[in-house]
Amino acid sequence: MERLKVRVAKMSLIPFISVPRSMLARMVLSFTIVLVVLLFALSSILYVSFENIQTKTVTENNAKILSQISYSANYLNDNARNFTFSVFGDAVTTQLMYQNRIDYMDLIAQAGRLRDLAQKNASVHTLYVYNKRLGQYFSTTDAPLNDESSFFDQEMNAIIVQASGEPRSFSPIPRLIKLNPNDPNSASTKVYTYSLYDFSSEKGGVEGAVIVNMKIEYLQNIINSLKLKNNMFEGEIVIIDRDGKVMNDSESHPFLSNLSDQPFVNRVLRAQGDSGYFLDTDTGRDMLVSYVYSDILGWKFIQVLPYELITNQFQQMKQITIGVCTAVLLLGLLISLLVSRRLYSPIRSLVRRVAIMTDAPASRERRIDEVRLLTQAFDETFDKAKLLDQTKRDMLRIRKNDALAGLLSSEFNGFEPLCALFGKYDIPLNPRRSVVLITLLIDRRARFAAAYSVQDQALFTYAVINAARELFAEIGDSDAVELENNRIVFLVQLKDQALDEFKHNIVSVIEHIQMWSQMHLSLSLSASFGYIAQDFSELKQLYRESVNLSKYRLIYGHNSVVTPDMLKDQSTDPFKLSKQFEKNLHDALFNGKLEDARTVYEETLSGIAGYSYDSVMSAMLYVTSSMYNMLNIVEGNSLNKFNVDFNSFMQHVTNAETIDEINELFYDLFTRIAGVVHDRKHKRTNVVTGTIVKLIEANYRDSSLCLESIASTINMSKVYAGKLFREEFGKSVADYITELRIAKAIELLDEGSKHFSDIVDEIGIENKNYFYKQFKAKVGVSLSEYKLKYVNDSAEPQSK
Repeated sequence: MERLKVRVAKMSLIPFISVPRSMLARMVLSFTIVLVVLLFALSSILYVSFENIQTKTVTENNAKILSQISYSANYLNDNARNFTFSVFGDAVTTQLMYQNRIDYMDLIAQAGRLRDLAQKNASVHTLYVYNKRLGQYFSTTDAPLNDESSFFDQEMNAIIVQASGEPRSFSPIPRLIKLNPNDPNSASTKVYTYSLYDFSSEKGGVEGAVIVNMKIEYLQNIINSLKLKNNMFEGEIVIIDRDGKVMNDSESHPFLSNLSDQPFVNRVLRAQGDSGYFLDTDTGRDMLVSYVYSDILGWKFIQVLPYELITNQFQQMKQITIGVCTAVLLLGLLISLLVSRRLYSPIRSLVRRVAIMTDAPASRERRIDEVRLLTQAFDETFDKAKLLDQTKRDMLRIRKNDALAGLLSSEFNGFEPLCALFGKYDIPLNPRRSVVLITLLIDRRARFAAAYSVQDQALFTYAVINAARELFAEIGDSDAVELENNRIVFLVQLKDQALDEFKHNIVSVIEHIQMWSQMHLSLSLSASFGYIAQDFSELKQLYRESVNLSKYRLIYGHNSVVTPDMLKDQSTDPFKLSKQFEKNLHDALFNGKLEDARTVYEETLSGIAGYSYDSVMSAMLYVTSSMYNMLNIVEGNSLNKFNVDFNSFMQHVTNAETIDEINELFYDLFTRIAGVVHDRKHKRTNVVTGTIVKLIEANYRDSSLCLESIASTINMSKVYAGKLFREEFGKSVADYITELRIAKAIELLDEGSKHFSDIVDEIGIENKNYFYKQFKAKVGVSLSEYKLKYVNDSAEPQSK
């Protein structure tokens, strides 16, 4: 045996020996590749990490700068807000907003008060007070009093005049204003305008307002100082509102210009977070864009920095990394060679031993493909071990199934042997606890067996068992037994619960199993379960009851769940079939009345579902035997041959799973019998009627020819013969004889050589007057008229 194993191994390994391979070279190459890949990966990770760290550091610093600018902008906004409210609440301001006339003596003091208020806040550029009643603006400019129609800041006047009754949010309005709009050389001033006004309750619109113009230089100076402090000589900072309008005066983007069409601005406007950064490549130059959002002003503070400023800072780091990696690579190659030789030494010894065991020639040892040699040897060993392990598991499962199957049919031998058996096969059941048996049957078993191989059937059964175990786990412990004819029996030990609850849970789980099997496997399952036994001592009786209950699939059909409660009202008496049933069925079938036969069968067996399985099968077998006897009698007394294999029919009836299947078998049999009867009857009718026609054509000259004489000749009842003839031709025998004689008379008339009386005598007519009437009735003219009209007319052209 050992020599045989060596020979098999030798035959399987020889094809690989001729291929020159070196495991040492492979090892060195593998170590080298790993080292190169590792170094490349590490250097790439270091480079990317450093780049990310540097980028993160820059963006964090940018975010800090932008946050400081945002804070300054918020501070400017709060300062403007507080200043505006303080001015709005000042007594002088109130007097200016609501007075009905101008006191020029007081106007000087009031204008001085406004200037004092504006000068106390270094960020304020100009201050206006609007009085609707007077239509005047009081300002801190050189012209303290201005009519609203000629006021130099008409942009602001339009805003005040158009203000609706709804209060507007207190937010800055970026603007360019000219103190002297009539002078084209006067410079425009960039300001943030804040307005606070009161609404009239009678006329509508603004009654009085305070307008403060804040200098933009305050915020711009902060931006410049932060850039200088952080050595930001390149890049720029831009402030935009929600619409993309520029709120500061940057180098590339003028104040109030709209940048919403710029891709990087559009991306910032769409951003959801309070801060962030991204790399913009749309301009042809990589730019690092950082932004911070102020929810108070609704502004976004953006810093745009060329990305090359960041990458230039770690170019030196890149060169150092490449140098270090090169040195490590050279050192690693040397170490790889030394380690490979050290590791290859025991492998070389192992290869030699394997080559010797496989009888490889020593002279060809250096040409052996060591890896494939060892791999083949290990694969064969592993496959054999795996096959052995699978065989052991299969045998264990088979022995376990056989052991459980034996318990179902054997006598109880005590709890101790059962406990030992359950422990041996790891069966999760307790013999001393109550148990219920649930039987599952695969419906349409013949079709299932024909559609799938034995292996596939086993896989389907295995799938059903696994799914059922998982579902039964919801109500208790269980295990399964596979029996012949695709029968699966589950032993289920339920958790403590009431009897009604138990029945409901069992039925629910079984229906779930049936649905799962139909959905995933396209298999229909029927189930049954009986009473609960106190322990495994009643297991044999449980199994008998389970087998008996499963038979009632015949009555309740496929995909049913049969329980003892369903059989309480069933009659135990035998189902009796009357002789009248047999007579009616015989008459219907052998008269070719298929529907009548089906009606007799259905009406007689309509109540059979209320009887026991044995009564139903006994009745069906009785009907089969009755049909067999009927056909034997009919075949013996007639020429009809039905060619029905009743042995096969009986087997099909016995193997039928439902009443509907048995009914279909009988309906097919009825159809076949009725078809044979009909065909035979039709053939017989053709023979009889054909004989009658031949007798008439041969003897129509005989005046005594009639139905009675014909029936006597063919030895048949004249009534039956006349019926068959009328069914075939739709007319009586007498009418057929008369029509034939008329046709012969016309032939003789067409010849033109015989007299009427001679023609009538020749065709066998005794009552000439009656024949003349019949001729006129059938042809439409009398004999003499026919001869004058047709015969003479056809003769005249010939004489001419």
